[in-house]
Amino acid sequence: MLTLTLDQDTEHRLSRAAQEAGRPVAELLRVAVLAYLEDLDDAEAADRAYERYLKGEERAFSLEDVERDLGVAR
Repeated sequence: MLTLTLDQDTEHRLSRAAQEAGRPVAELLRVAVLAYLEDLDDAEAADRAYERYLKGEERAFSLEDVERDLGVAR
């Protein structure tokens, strides 16, 4: 369990968003935290891939090349 302190405006906005979504505040917070953590994981993975690219361990492909190779070129 976790305790979170919010200012009144943020708490009011969160309550209103939960009411409009028809979901409990706790569910909105859980979904938001999970999305944030997934974004952090994605950013870390991107940083690692970019470091490998800079070291010459990864190749980069243009969008045009990928589209052509997949047969979806515009």
